[in-house]
Amino acid sequence: MPDQDGLMRIFWPQDIPRTESQGVVVGWRNSGLDVFVVAILEDVDAKNVENALKVGTLYRNSSHPISHIFELCGQSSMQVLGLTNAPSKIEIDHLQIRVTVRPGLKVPQICCARASTIQIIMFERPLPTRMQYISLNPISLALGDKAEKSIHIPGSVDAEEELQEMRARKKTQGLVEKLKYHTVVKHPPSQKELALARIVNQVNCSWEMHELLQKNISLIGTRSRRSLSVSERVVESATTMRDAIIVYIWQLITLYLYPIIRRAFVIGLICHRIVAEMFLQVLEWRAQPHYAALKDISATAQQIEIRLQQFCYWPMQRSPATFETFPEHRRGLGCLNRLCPKHTSRRLVKCARSQSARSTFASLVIVASGQILG
Repeated sequence: MPDQDGLMRIFWPQDIPRTESQGVVVGWRNSGLDVFVVAILEDVDAKNVENALKVGTLYRNSSHPISHIFELCGQSSMQVLGLTNAPSKIEIDHLQIRVTVRPGLKVPQICCARASTIQIIMFERPLPTRMQYISLNPISLALGDKAEKSIHIPGSVDAEEELQEMRARKKTQGLVEKLKYHTVVKHPPSQKELALARIVNQVNCSWEMHELLQKNISLIGTRSRRSLSVSERVVESATTMRDAIIVYIWQLITLYLYPIIRRAFVIGLICHRIVAEMFLQVLEWRAQPHYAALKDISATAQQIEIRLQQFCYWPMQRSPATFETFPEHRRGLGCLNRLCPKHTSRRLVKCARSQSARSTFASLVIVASGQILG
């Protein structure tokens, strides 16, 4: 019978998965407003779950006798306690609960039509594989049933201490007996208080029952999903079209636009390099070998020449005067002669022999290398 105070007590395991899928809450019902949640079966129909619990389909292949588990838990079978993430248009029994769980929600949102106040008790399920369980009677730390009494010599210090301890115990026991006469008469325990022993056993058996239900959920089949409405189909088609447009634009950028931009950038960089080499030739031009160049006359021209050399990575003060001075340049030119056409290599040799055209030689080497790589 449901309690008259309207307080609903729900025992909820902390390790239950929190997903947005619809599901059925399964567990023990100790009284009308006192329930114990064991598992949430997702994507199944509540009627099919209820029939499977009555027939025993979900209890197959149990590692322990299911009747013994029911006897410990004080129930004859498990029940459907409510629904999770169910639409408001679905009607449920007035004693069943409607639960809302989400991945970011630590405490589930529970409502019940019959309850005025809901108390959610979160607990961690003990793992029997690790020899974990809870008990109302803790294990005694003593090795024996009774502690061995030691015999001391009369008149010794130990004997006097033991005598004082015995007197203190008798005095305490007398005070306890007196307090019994002043204690308020106890009220008869309620159904929820009497169900504490059963709840402890249910907590100890909840992990095994949860694993058993999840293992046999495939025997009752999943819930048939309804067909999409017109508005849902429009939304799905719009989403698919959006994804297709994004993929098409990305392919257009990676296959066509990016190569064109890269090639234009390389061509612009080469043109900028050629213009810089031309400016270097102008700044280094001398009317006569013993005349001063423009970079030697103007400080501005000298700064421009230094910046252009830094851009071209061809410092004039570090380049050889002729190829006869450094034989390795001659070997490098021989390799270039084998790679390039004859007219290109002859042009490079002619430019290299000119001391005033060293920068032009560098630019032509870059162009020739581009022809080879192309």
